[in-house]
Amino acid sequence: MIEQYKKNYSRLKDESGHWHSRAGDLITSAKVLWDSLDKHPFCWNVYKMLMGMAFELLIKAVLTQRNIDFKYTHNLRELALEAQIKLSEEEFNLLDILSGYILWAGKYPVPKDDEILKKHYENEEEQLYDEYMRVSDVPLVIYNGKLDFNNLHEIWMKILESYKL
Repeated sequence: MIEQYKKNYSRLKDESGHWHSRAGDLITSAKVLWDSLDKHPFCWNVYKMLMGMAFELLIKAVLTQRNIDFKYTHNLRELALEAQIKLSEEEFNLLDILSGYILWAGKYPVPKDDEILKKHYENEEEQLYDEYMRVSDVPLVIYNGKLDFNNLHEIWMKILESYKL
C-alpha cells in the first residue's frame, strides 16, 4: 500500500495540470473573497494570501510543465525568474509583497522577527501608496489599487501565457 502512495505522490508532483488546477481553485477563491471585501473588510490579508498562493502554484505549474526542478519556496520572484517569466520590476515588486502574505502576513499577526516586518511595511509603503499631499512635512498617502483583483489578474494572465494549455 505504501508503494501506491509513493507512485501517486510522484505522479501528482510531476503533473503540471494538477498544479494549474489548484492555482485556478485559489484564484477563484480569492475572487470570491475580493467580491465580498466590502462586507468583510477584515479578510483583506487572507485575500492577498490566496492571490499569492495562486501565483505560486501557477508559476510552479509552468516550471513543472517545462521539467524544471524548483526549490520548495514561497518566493514568487525567485520562482518566476527560474521559470524565465518576463515581468516588469513593478510586477516583481508586487510578487514580493504577495510572498510575504503567503509566508506570514495572511496567517499570523507578526513574522518571525521585527526586521521582516520592517522590510514588509517599507515595501508595501513604497509600492502600494501614492503621496497626494503634504501637510507640513508629513506626506499624506492613498492606496493606489495595485493589489486589487483586476490589476493582479492582468499579471496572472501574463504568467498564464507561459503555460501551454
